[in-house]
Amino acid sequence: PSKSPSIEPSIAESDSPSRKPSMQPSKEPSFTHSKSPSEDPSNSPSVQPSKQPSSSPSKSPSIEPSANPSRSPSGSPSLRPSKKPSYLPSVRATTQPSFSPSAQPSSIPSSSPSTSPTEFKIATTFILPLGDSITQGSGIPGGYRKHLYDFLTDDGYKIEFVGTKIQNCFSPCDDTKINLHDGHGGKTIQYIDENINGWMQTYEHDPDIILLLIGTNDFGQKLPNLKNAINKWDSLIDKIVRLKPHAHVIASNLLERKDRKTNNKIKKWFNPFVQDVVNKHAGKGHKVSFVNLRSDVPLKYMPDGLHPNSKGYELMAMAFRTAIKKVVAPNGDNHRPQIARIFVARGLKKMTIIFSKPMLDKSVNNIKNFEINKSASISAVKLDETKKRVILDVDNLKRGEKYKLYISGLHDRTENKLKSVRNMHLFSTCLDSTETCSVNEIQISDKCSQRQFKLNCPVTCGTCTFRSTLSCEDFQSVQISEKIGFKQCESLERDDMNHFCIDTRIREKCPVTCGACQFRSTIATTCKDSIKRVKISEQIGFKKCKSLKFKRFDFACKFGYIKEACPVSCNACT
Repeated sequence: PSKSPSIEPSIAESDSPSRKPSMQPSKEPSFTHSKSPSEDPSNSPSVQPSKQPSSSPSKSPSIEPSANPSRSPSGSPSLRPSKKPSYLPSVRATTQPSFSPSAQPSSIPSSSPSTSPTEFKIATTFILPLGDSITQGSGIPGGYRKHLYDFLTDDGYKIEFVGTKIQNCFSPCDDTKINLHDGHGGKTIQYIDENINGWMQTYEHDPDIILLLIGTNDFGQKLPNLKNAINKWDSLIDKIVRLKPHAHVIASNLLERKDRKTNNKIKKWFNPFVQDVVNKHAGKGHKVSFVNLRSDVPLKYMPDGLHPNSKGYELMAMAFRTAIKKVVAPNGDNHRPQIARIFVARGLKKMTIIFSKPMLDKSVNNIKNFEINKSASISAVKLDETKKRVILDVDNLKRGEKYKLYISGLHDRTENKLKSVRNMHLFSTCLDSTETCSVNEIQISDKCSQRQFKLNCPVTCGTCTFRSTLSCEDFQSVQISEKIGFKQCESLERDDMNHFCIDTRIREKCPVTCGACQFRSTIATTCKDSIKRVKISEQIGFKKCKSLKFKRFDFACKFGYIKEACPVSCNACT
């Protein structure tokens, strides 16, 4: 449909991919698990909704997408299974969806574990519910989160929620693992954008899935420039995928509202463009997909014209459940595992490696698969219960050094046992050395002006000068040429087609296969010369740092205190 320039948000056409990904799979995958004879099937919720929800909102401002009440299951699910399903190795995808090459994986891997008993255990899937009061669950304990937990548990997933809030919990309320969320009542897109970075830094675990529903308060509060709301939403998704590039963001359009004026503005300036924004991000390789809650939750299930009732939240949970099963199986998605972060403990005796997805016990517990340079040694390795964190016992690490970690032979927990991306990773031992580094904000400025405190507490004082970028991943497939069509990136090696890596477009799509990953070290903003003059010697006296660049003064940079005060002029930034 044509979009009037007066109302269309400023989304550049160049950002839209030429081939928009298909967000609607041909069939919904179904992950089933074995039930013991004692389990009563009548207590289990229906695994499949009776009809697949529409994947695109109506683009006509005057025509509202039809809501089909027949999507609801014939009976409401039990609030909590009387017995959690056993996570047996029979969990596997029976139907594999088809996706566009640039948007989503071509198939969801089976969750069938290996024959080792330690591999039978299903790994935890961490979900972040992100939004406003609808996410919090206004009026209904747990909102959609309670139903979603029950549905996915019955499907063979092991679920934990992450977030900073526990308000409006569902029983048992003392179990924070299933009650955390970031649903902030009455808040707007801008509020989420301003706070999401701080919230994510407090999460104990990185989310595997982020369920995003935000924006209705922008229109309900009649904020200025509502035509720009979709661009704010686009920027928010940009920030989320930068902060958590390994998480799958499942983003929804806005639910219907009873107030006609507000509803018409949503139909005119927001919902028609939501799927285009999602497709744009998917075309860039971001793990972003669309769910059409507007169509799945009719207005009749919103008594106050804004918040769903229990039945409405159940329909929301069914829609999110379907969307989740398209991209993540109980033991992870089918993207190759990557190292997300590396931490070194203060005593330099333990390292924690956080992977992007659950890893296979057998491959991780082999100490020969890990090596550190510079005479550092590894004495033990352990995979924790989340199956994402690897703890190494290390020796001979030195404070303030940069190291290289080499990994090999590591695989994820899916049936395909995908190999990890890249075998060398950079990390630094820039750490606070003592507990005394813990000072409040008022004391930091005074304390960090003391040379010895700054040396002992580089993290507190912000003087660590080494950072690296680790994210580098092949797209699922790329178009080689009109004649050859699309190929998996890894086939460039297997099918002797690596000469195509000369093409810049292919190198960008397949950086791992083509050896085009670029891992940069960047100079921290704290690396700068002192504005005060420094004392060169008794004879010369004090000089500005920039004078050290002249040949007659360059000898001064041999002195540690001068190099520390004038790192730029002494070429000492690392």
